[in-house]
This record gives sequence, structure tokens and C-alpha cells, in this order.
Amino acid sequence: MSRIGIDTNVLVRFIVKDDEAQATLAKKALTETCTQSNPGFVNSIVLVELYWVLSSAYGYSRKEIAKVIEFLLSVRELTIEHAAEAWAALQESKQQNTDFPDAYLCQINESNDCKKTITLDKKAARLDGFDLITKPRPNSNNKYP
Repeated sequence: MSRIGIDTNVLVRFIVKDDEAQATLAKKALTETCTQSNPGFVNSIVLVELYWVLSSAYGYSRKEIAKVIEFLLSVRELTIEHAAEAWAALQESKQQNTDFPDAYLCQINESNDCKKTITLDKKAARLDGFDLITKPRPNSNNKYP
């Protein structure tokens, strides 16, 4: 049996239940097609999209979203891409009060032998795996163009 990939909108409807008909369809599809022996697949893009949709469109707090992600990571009927990195990112984002997607990105990059991840995002740069690139000053040894 082939694995089933799950799109962000299916998870959103399943979690938020803001559209009863679509929530019912999502629940039925997930419970009928995703099993422990053949779990549904949630890729890292979907996990990050889910974070942003719950945050921006539905006003979920970081804490609420962390609970959702923890739930998804714990469900045996789902396989999450880069699950170990997602767990580590959850812990890191809680400890350092940063966004999960930034921590997740950093964790995935580190697991792929990236020494650092360069960013222009000052908030993300608070995480250990990021280097903030700034406007070079005259006579500076700034290592980035």
C-alpha cells in the first residue's frame, strides 16, 4: 500500500473545525486512510504552513500551536518529516521564546551539516544556529557580502 501525503488544509480543517463539512471530510479521510501500519505523511513544508496559518489566520498562540505540533508528532498514524528536528525545534522555541519555523529551519540545516544559517531576521538570530548578516561597515571584517 502506498503512503498518503497530507496537505495543510486537511490538517487545518481537522484541528480548527471552522467549516463543519470540511472538518468532517478531513476527519474521515485521516481516520480511514492513516493507520499505524500505513501512516499519513506530513512534510516539513506542511508543518511550517500549519504554524503560520494557525498563527496568522486563526490567532493561535505559540503555546497553542506547540500543543498541536506535539500532538501531530505523537500520533502513530502520522509520519512527520524531520520529526527529530521538529521535537528539538519545539523545545528550542519554547526555551528561547522564538518562532517554531525558525527553530525548525535551523535544526534541519544543522542536521544537514550546516555550520550556521545566515539570516536578516534579528529575532531568528537569537537562536544559536543562526548568524545575523548586517550591513558591512567600512574596514569591517564582515564575512558576508
